[in-house]
Parts: sequence; structure tokens; C-alpha cells
Amino acid sequence: MQQRRIVFVIFEGFQSLDLVGPHEVFQYAGMLSGGYDCRILAPAAGLVRSTSGLPVQAGHGVADLDPRGIDTLVTVGGDSVDHAAQDSALTGWLAAAGASARRVTSVCVRPRSGHFGRSAERKGARSANNASGRSRGMMWPQS
Repeated sequence: MQQRRIVFVIFEGFQSLDLVGPHEVFQYAGMLSGGYDCRILAPAAGLVRSTSGLPVQAGHGVADLDPRGIDTLVTVGGDSVDHAAQDSALTGWLAAAGASARRVTSVCVRPRSGHFGRSAERKGARSANNASGRSRGMMWPQS
């Protein structure tokens, strides 16, 4: 069985719950089936602090992980999402990865955070986040 590559995108000030919960689900499913290869990406590889101060090791930075070949691209939310969205290298990588990923999604405890994932959207692609339908229209405008 070929492993599906799952990439979680984090940044300084991300919400740890947005990463840890989904990461654990995919890791556990991968242990059971051998079908998932989970990776954590940030603007640069190394320790990245969440809003609560929890340090997480990003194994990859945008400069060293090929955006092609990703099955599922997961962007997380957090208090600093607006700052992260200003990082052109990160949003450029997200756009490239989103162009070929089978699935693109955003996990965000705070309703406003989901807009960060729009960098990875592509026309005609299906995308999802965990926000309610009411707030989703504000974050994912249809054009």
C-alpha cells in the first residue's frame, strides 16, 4: 500500500488544538493501516510556538518540502493567522501545494482563522473546514 502524505501547516502563534487533534487521528490511522505519512511544515523547519507556548517541532520548512505529491493539506488556525497570511513564501507554497493536493482543509477553533487556507484553494476543488455554515460564507466567499 502506498502511503498518503498528510502535511499540517503551522506558524508562530498557531492554535495547538488545531494541529494536535487531527494529527493524532491521522497518526493512529496510519499505525493501523500503514497508509499515512504525517509531516509538519512551517515557514522554516524547527521549533514553532503555539498561542499557549507549546513548542512543536516542524520537520520541514517551505524551502525544503516539495509541494507536489501531497494527498491532504491541512492548514491550522490561531491568533497569528493574519500575520502568517502575510508571509509570501508560505502562501506561495500553500498555493503550489493546493494546486495538486487531493484534499485541502483548514482546522480552526476560531471562526476567523479558516481564511488562511484560502491560499491553497484552487478553482473547482473541494475544500472544507470545521466552521459553521453561517460563518463559512464569510471566510470562503464564492466568486
